[in-house]
Amino acid sequence: MEGGSRGGSVPLLLLFLLSFSCLCSCTPVWDDNGYLVFCPCMGRFGNQAAHYLGAMAFAKDINRTLVLPPWRTYVRQRNVPFEEWFRPEAVTLYHRAITMAEFMTHFGDKWTERIGYCYKPYNPDAAKDCQMKNGNPFGPFWNELGVNFTKSEIITLSYDTSHPQIKQQWLERYPSSEHPVIAMKGAPASFPMKKHHRRLQRYLVWSEYIASRGNEFINNTMKNSKYIGIHLRMGSDWQIACSRGKGVRSFFESLQCLEEEPEEVTVDDSICIPKMEDIIADIKYVLSITTDVKSIYIATDVQHSNILKDFNTQLGQGVKIYSLNQDLPQLDLYLLGRSDYFIGNCVSSFTAFVKRERDVAGLHSSFWGRIRTQLKDEL
Repeated sequence: MEGGSRGGSVPLLLLFLLSFSCLCSCTPVWDDNGYLVFCPCMGRFGNQAAHYLGAMAFAKDINRTLVLPPWRTYVRQRNVPFEEWFRPEAVTLYHRAITMAEFMTHFGDKWTERIGYCYKPYNPDAAKDCQMKNGNPFGPFWNELGVNFTKSEIITLSYDTSHPQIKQQWLERYPSSEHPVIAMKGAPASFPMKKHHRRLQRYLVWSEYIASRGNEFINNTMKNSKYIGIHLRMGSDWQIACSRGKGVRSFFESLQCLEEEPEEVTVDDSICIPKMEDIIADIKYVLSITTDVKSIYIATDVQHSNILKDFNTQLGQGVKIYSLNQDLPQLDLYLLGRSDYFIGNCVSSFTAFVKRERDVAGLHSSFWGRIRTQLKDEL
């Protein structure tokens, strides 16, 4: 079984192009092809990231510059600029893009008629009103950006522009001469995300802010040792979600481990919320076949101290357990993406982010409830 690469998950060619693009920054010029912006307002980061990739593909298909909206956090209730966590220049290697701050600074005065676009209003009595700022996170999201809308446009077209006829319909219905900026209430993307959008993960490259903090932890705290990265979803909200998904084949991101399985295979507790004894057994199995790995990094949604105590008791003193008890889950994602071996939750969109990042870098990933079968197939 092959493990990860401490060098990170960015292909060398992409690194070269990024270093070159940093030298070519200049004042933005208005794009006559138009712009697309959206509110990444569905769920937490994992869901938002899935929608982001779909929006990137959509912007490319309809040939509009993508205005990179900020991420929306729920712990501190604030917008986080895209560039705080990721490198905008990496997105431009796929398609034209500009940060929200740059767009508002350079083109805010040109965006005079601010129309909100949506598929259907949440209030059925307001048939022609998108209510772009109604409720949380929609209102706080746009308010922090200083954006108000003058009217609404109800969209009836599908956003699955992978079909040429739908792509053409968008170009004809919304020409940039009449609709210079399409500001959507939600992302023009599906969840669970489409399989062919997963490859776009390679254009989400961590910022220096995230990478430097993650590398510092790996080098100084973990002493650059080889480690197994694991993601545990065990919180009360997740337990409720798993009870609802039981017996369903496509539930959240479950297809990332079930799509190659027979149709009758569905979500169950073993992959959604495994028992602690099964988790420990799976980790012991991985440790037994990887003699050079003696460290484990844990990302979890429950009290860290309880988890660390359980793992230390069950795995013994020969295995070092690490975890970051902080409110920046992006650091967890960075560390999981660079682990030598990764075990995640098949149903979770948080795990799905790590899985996509490792896939585009050619790194191995496993899932709870599937580990022994997966590793036996690879050995």
